[in-house]
Amino acid sequence: MFLIGTLFAIGEALYRTGLAAHTGNWMMRVAGNGETRLIVLLMLVVALLSAFMNSTGAIAIFIPIAMTLATKTGVDVKNF
Repeated sequence: MFLIGTLFAIGEALYRTGLAAHTGNWMMRVAGNGETRLIVLLMLVVALLSAFMNSTGAIAIFIPIAMTLATKTGVDVKNF
């Protein structure tokens, strides 16, 4: 439980430092504004990262990035 809490703290740090927004901007440049293309790219990036680390950690790190993408594309954040 401590590990999961720490990973969420790392995710929040990524959000506050702007790294989540920067990564979200890069993903939007690559995939465009299409929701399906963004989801596929997000899945591929998280899958690649989870090949080198714990998958739960990769997901916890990418939660702020997914929230940023949802806000920028107008997708309701409550659906996450």
